[in-house]
Amino acid sequence: MRWWLLSIALSLSLALEWPWRVNARGVLTVASVPVYPVRTPPDNTSHPRLALPGRVTELAVEIGLHHSAQLLPALKSTALCVVGFEPNAHEFRARMHHKHTTLPSNFILIPAAVSHHNGVALFKQIKGCSTLGRLRPRTPQLTAALGPLAGCVPQGVHSTRVATVTLDTFLAFVPPTVKIPLIKIDAQGHDLIAFESAGAAMHRVQRVLMEVQDVPLTHWAKLYEGPNTTQLHRAMHSHGFELSCCLPNNPSIHEYNCLFAPSCPLSCGTMCVADGL
Repeated sequence: MRWWLLSIALSLSLALEWPWRVNARGVLTVASVPVYPVRTPPDNTSHPRLALPGRVTELAVEIGLHHSAQLLPALKSTALCVVGFEPNAHEFRARMHHKHTTLPSNFILIPAAVSHHNGVALFKQIKGCSTLGRLRPRTPQLTAALGPLAGCVPQGVHSTRVATVTLDTFLAFVPPTVKIPLIKIDAQGHDLIAFESAGAAMHRVQRVLMEVQDVPLTHWAKLYEGPNTTQLHRAMHSHGFELSCCLPNNPSIHEYNCLFAPSCPLSCGTMCVADGL
């Protein structure tokens, strides 16, 4: 019994140490890692905000950078800031260094996963896969379809404790005058949970891009426990977002990138082309 109590106490201690904090120097920190300076009103009557340059009018969010940040090319515009969430931040930086890619000043890297709570969680890492969610058992058909990612199997999973944050907590630090044109999520089956963590702040988001498989939940190609396209469409509709379009990402496992928006004034194809998908 004492070991159980010690384990619970340790978990609570870690959870208290890892959420968002603003240190004495006025810098937002996550898991004790400095992230970005903030401005705190002298009278402390409102929430601290990221001290973004005055030229920044838009802030896009990319959840799950993995080996590269796909929104980096958009940073040629100094009016845009991109925030990337990646638990394996050291590995991400190392890969960028290996590619001789210098991260621009308007890119903010946050060493955390996005989930439904601020604290810590087990992050599962396998060759070719990493997720906060649950992997489904592999079938011979799926192993053959995955090809180079065939090592992405539930056996031999290496789990590490990582910081988890919610989108609503982060968006509270974004000045209300700054627009959120896009949230791109590649969280390996955890995409919907990550977006739903925005809570009441969803109304600030103009578009959401998520990765999803268009197969039944029990289909041999299903990689992770999580919604398929039908369930994702219904869930996003309940949050006031409509499906704009879906484009193939990995046809061998029926995987798509699906774009959602509060409204779709343009045709599906036009919107996807305009967004460079």
